[in-house]
Amino acid sequence: MKKRTMIRMLWDQIRAVVLTLLISDAAILFLNYLYVNKLDLWLFYSVLILVGIALYTGFKVFEIKKIQSDLQVDDFNESHYSDSAYPFVMKLQELETRIRQLDNEYESEKKELSDYFSMWTHQAKLPIFAMKLMLESNETEPGELKSQLSRLESYVNSAMAYIRLSSASTDFVLSRQNIDQIVREEIRANAGSFIRKKIAVDFQGENLMAVTDNKWLAFVISQILSNALKYSSSNSVIKIQSLADRGELIIEDHGCGISKQDLPRIFEKGFTGISGHTSKESSGIGLYLCGRILNQLNHTIKIESEPQKGTRVILGFPEELKIQD
Repeated sequence: MKKRTMIRMLWDQIRAVVLTLLISDAAILFLNYLYVNKLDLWLFYSVLILVGIALYTGFKVFEIKKIQSDLQVDDFNESHYSDSAYPFVMKLQELETRIRQLDNEYESEKKELSDYFSMWTHQAKLPIFAMKLMLESNETEPGELKSQLSRLESYVNSAMAYIRLSSASTDFVLSRQNIDQIVREEIRANAGSFIRKKIAVDFQGENLMAVTDNKWLAFVISQILSNALKYSSSNSVIKIQSLADRGELIIEDHGCGISKQDLPRIFEKGFTGISGHTSKESSGIGLYLCGRILNQLNHTIKIESEPQKGTRVILGFPEELKIQD
């Protein structure tokens, strides 16, 4: 292949030299004819300029034709291209690679979105179906109806968070917030679920402050409380501590816990683990969203757990410690 390419390039150069010599000889003969016939000097120079322009134009046309011929080669072996065509070919190759990459990313994101909403639709139907049965049987219990509405609201909030995080820009509004206050608001929002499941909350606050986004952090805390409620047995206690001196918020339950082999994967999208397989409400999206949100807020999350003993979630606010220092 290399030998053929070298022969081709040599042949192109020979053709260019021969063509230039022929045009030059023709131009010299023509100019000599004009000189012998004693034509006006201005006409002599005009013809000389036109010949120069013709030579220059012919050379450029030849160069363009060569580039066009090079660009029609199927593969991108650099030995196929002349020095003038090579930069254009490499740029086209970069653009083609980038377009293919963007197309693959788009297809992947479209599939992920489709998979998520297929799962979400299945989950959202469960509380809707439960409420429909209660209304049709005329055995509506306000507490149970409110519980199903709360489940549905949780699914809607998760879907909205998923869409927002998938967009090019996320509406984070950072300001100094009282974390204890956000926790109390989320405890009140889930009060009905705590009462129905007979689970107590032991909150010990130390007026923890941090630079964060109120709405997104509230979503994270709500997801963690929802998991604690989901996997805790009745008559148990969920303990919450805010440690201002360490810049940490700790939420601890005494539920079924997470197995050792599942712990490294709990922030993966769609991963439910052994505990998730026993619960129809588990989607594998909640902790995935929490991890992404906290990462973008420059907060940290650490989870410690033992099967049949419970789970401890530690949210860290490292920027707050820098402010304190």
